[in-house]
Amino acid sequence: MDRTPTTVRGALPALLPLLAVMIALGSLGVAALLPLSAHGWTTASLGALALGSGRLALSLANPRRTGRLDVPVAFATGAVLGWFGWAVLVFGAFAGIVIGVACRIGLVLTGRAGHRASVASTPFLVAGAVAGVALRIWVA
Repeated sequence: MDRTPTTVRGALPALLPLLAVMIALGSLGVAALLPLSAHGWTTASLGALALGSGRLALSLANPRRTGRLDVPVAFATGAVLGWFGWAVLVFGAFAGIVIGVACRIGLVLTGRAGHRASVASTPFLVAGAVAGVALRIWVA
């Protein structure tokens, strides 16, 4: 029998996304202070605010379709994508949406999920962020 209180069991996983946001913004802030930094902490923080608040608005509109990590991960990936510029932020967010839609269509077509199934968008957002940063590195 599990006698662990639910608040203790769920406390660490609830704090990890917030820790990721703080680490992302903090490390980008330190990197902005370096003399050879070509990127801006301002665009990183505005990118985090843009992508995170957009995902927060979507989760408030339909909370049953939002995973627990979707909003904090959106803030962290927005910071990282914003560090590389607005074009990378838009491309990474759009790529995450396209990857997520393609995977959901694949799940529906194979019969593994119904058309109303709830699928967390966190992995697809991270995949889009990786695609955006990879494209930025490849182009530069």
